[in-house]
Amino acid sequence: GYSKRKKQMDQLLQMTEQLDERYLIFELMERPGQAEASFRVKSRQKVQYVPYDDILYFESWNKKLRLRTRHTELSFPGTLGQLEGDLPEQFLRCHRSYIVNRDYVTTVDQKEHLIELEGALCVPLSRGYRENFVEGSNETKPEE
Repeated sequence: GYSKRKKQMDQLLQMTEQLDERYLIFELMERPGQAEASFRVKSRQKVQYVPYDDILYFESWNKKLRLRTRHTELSFPGTLGQLEGDLPEQFLRCHRSYIVNRDYVTTVDQKEHLIELEGALCVPLSRGYRENFVEGSNETKPEE
């Protein structure tokens, strides 16, 4: 019944998280010596370093923070308020639940209140953060 399916889903979620962590470790092995330009994630018994340049956004979710790269997500305790002051200037608050890496922003849609990131990911843009965000970045990222 329900408890058996829940147990199976929990096991699947745990396996997915382990695969994400293994992939992240593989990514980090390709870039040794980047701890200075990396975000430190401490969870459970381990510490991981994620290069700032690889981070698409941070999201406040279910009383935790979620860090998203192109290939993985990591969850860890904390608040965006605590995080905001410690991040490099390429990170901009765009919503009460999101901080984005402006280097990955492709479009700021004022009408729809959305920010589109590379990889067709969208995050919300709230009115309260819209002016600050637009001041700190281009409305549409120029082609490189």
